Amino acid sequence: MSKALRSILLIVLAAVMLCTSGCKLSGEDEFSLSIPKDFPANVGGVMIQSCPYNAVSLSPAITGVIYSLGSNSQLVGVSDLCDYPDIPSEMPRVGTVSDPDVVRIIELKCDLLFTETPLPDEIMQRLDVANVTVAVIKAPDQYSKASQFYRDVAVAMSGMHTGKQNAENTFNRIDASLKALKDAYDTSKSPRAVVVLAYDEAVATGDKAVGQMFEFTAANNVAKDAENYSFSTQMIANADPQFIFCRQSDREKILSDVLLKNTAAVKNGKVIAVDIGQVQRMSDYAVNILKEMCQQMYN
Repeated sequence: MSKALRSILLIVLAAVMLCTSGCKLSGEDEFSLSIPKDFPANVGGVMIQSCPYNAVSLSPAITGVIYSLGSNSQLVGVSDLCDYPDIPSEMPRVGTVSDPDVVRIIELKCDLLFTETPLPDEIMQRLDVANVTVAVIKAPDQYSKASQFYRDVAVAMSGMHTGKQNAENTFNRIDASLKALKDAYDTSKSPRAVVVLAYDEAVATGDKAVGQMFEFTAANNVAKDAENYSFSTQMIANADPQFIFCRQSDREKILSDVLLKNTAAVKNGKVIAVDIGQVQRMSDYAVNILKEMCQQMYN
C-alpha cells in the first residue's frame, strides 16, 4: 500500500473515531438518538401513561376535535349528545356526562375517558378499578383559547410531541380557512345578522367563542356588544336583522314570534336553519357552516 493511500486511510479513520467518540456503547440509555417520547403525557394534571386505543368521549366538543385531528380510529364510544357528522351509526353510545353508562364504558375496554366536567366520586372509583384514565378538558368559551383546546386533546390522543404537532397543523389549517372567508365573498355591505343558539334563551354574543367565530363572516352581528349569550327577542326585533341563523328546531318558533314578524329577516324569508352546534364545538365542520352562512348573505 502506498504511503499516500495509507495517509488517506488514517485521516478517514481518525475522522470516524472523532465523530463517534461521544457515543458510548455500554448501555441503551447511553447510546441514544435522543428521540423525544410521546408518553407518558400530562394533560391537565392527569398522567396518560400510553397511547389510548379505546378512547371514549362524553363531550360533543371533544369528539368534534378528535375527528378534526384525524384521531377517530382510536375512538370506541361517544356520548348520546355527540353529533359530529362523520360519526358512524354503529358507534356505541354511552349516555351523557350527567348520566354516563359506566357498565358500557368498561365493556368497551375504555383506556381513556374524556369529559368536560369532573365525574362524581362514586363513578370515578368504579372507573379507577377498571383502569380507566379520565381526562377532564373544558371546551373554551373564547376563540383565542381554541388552539390550546386542540392541543390538550391531541396530546391526550397522540402524546406530547406528535400530539402537539398534529394540533398545531390542524388548528392552523382551520384558522386559515376561517380567515379566508372574508376574501372569498364581497363582504363590503356587512348585512345585519344574528345567530340564535336557543330560541328566547341564548344568542351568539361577541364575548363568546361562537360569536367571535361568526365575525369571520364579516356580518354585522347585532348582538356583538352583548354579553353571556344574553340578547332578548325584543332586542333582536329592535335591531331588525336582515338574516337570522338558527337551529332547524327553532325556525318555526322564530317565524311565528309576534315580536319578530316585522324584522327584515322574517319578512324576506331569511330565517335560515344551519347546524349551529358545529360552530359552537369549533370542529373543522365549523368552516363549512360559516361558509354556508356567507353564501346565504353574499350570493
